[in-house]
Amino acid sequence: MPWRGRSTGQADADDRSDGTERVIERVLYWIGLDNADPPRPADFARMKQIDGYLVKLGGQLWKIPLIRQPTDSGAPGTHLPCDVEFGWDGSSWQTLKAEYLDIWERAGRCFDLVCAGVQSQDGDGVLLRKFAFDCLSLNYRVGPAEINLLKLLDNEAVGEVVDEVVDVGVGMKFLEEILSKKNGTPPE
Repeated sequence: MPWRGRSTGQADADDRSDGTERVIERVLYWIGLDNADPPRPADFARMKQIDGYLVKLGGQLWKIPLIRQPTDSGAPGTHLPCDVEFGWDGSSWQTLKAEYLDIWERAGRCFDLVCAGVQSQDGDGVLLRKFAFDCLSLNYRVGPAEINLLKLLDNEAVGEVVDEVVDVGVGMKFLEEILSKKNGTPPE
């Protein structure tokens, strides 16, 4: 289980130097963990999580929210929370909750970057890295200190998180189908 406390910038009497704990010091706070009993995703999980895919990060499975998913209708689907609205004629539709509009738009931009072949270590990859961090924090109470300490994100993990958030596998299938119809060739 992680523990936190104020940091004076100097080692406290409780700090262990025998290698059984890791501590990352920050200006105002420190965070550490017992290497023999590291925290699990459930220790950081938010009460209400956004459904998605499980991705192995830091040796454990973390639920990554599905933010944008291609659908047969052409309009992207989502697992983000939505409001239901009704028309006078009895019709209904879903509208994305306002607090998720930014991450929704960023998911679209990240999908475009992935389709263009951008990798997390490239110059534009900073957008992918920040996006992966933000997506992980939708379902878990983690910040930079926890992600760094648990070594959750590296270049490969960022790619996996982004791929699942925007459902790249399904998206690429739809793109291939559209291109094959346009070119008159069957999809591979």
